[in-house]
Amino acid sequence: MHIYQSTVSTEAPLWKSEIVCAPSFNETDPMGVVWHGNYFRFFESAREALFEALDYGYKEMNRTGYIWPVVETKIKYRLPWMLEEKASVIATITEYENRLRIKYEIRRERDGKLLTVGETVHMAFDLENKSALFETPEVFRKKLGLG
Repeated sequence: MHIYQSTVSTEAPLWKSEIVCAPSFNETDPMGVVWHGNYFRFFESAREALFEALDYGYKEMNRTGYIWPVVETKIKYRLPWMLEEKASVIATITEYENRLRIKYEIRRERDGKLLTVGETVHMAFDLENKSALFETPEVFRKKLGLG
């Protein structure tokens, strides 16, 4: 994956990141289309940019004692994304109270066409107590500017 640029909005109630990238040869199938399982790697890169902008990257999550494993995914492929074709991958936090829901869009750069939509749902997990949480930890609410 080649990432060309990244922009982020961390103002409540819109927490959103956008990266512009293009798939590499190893991310495509023999027809030059992004292999279906690799879309989650692009989603992850946009989500990582968002968390980093909130000063809550993966190392910081661990340091605060919480992790956010993926518990559900959805994806809909609308148009093929081709080898070396630049696209924006947009990640937006749409729910944060009892779980974290992030929606994704992949849009072709040259014409803005929607290629793929998806979402991931994450649940907070307390590392010290080894237990799932059913509400957002205060530390993350503060990172969102809500605490």
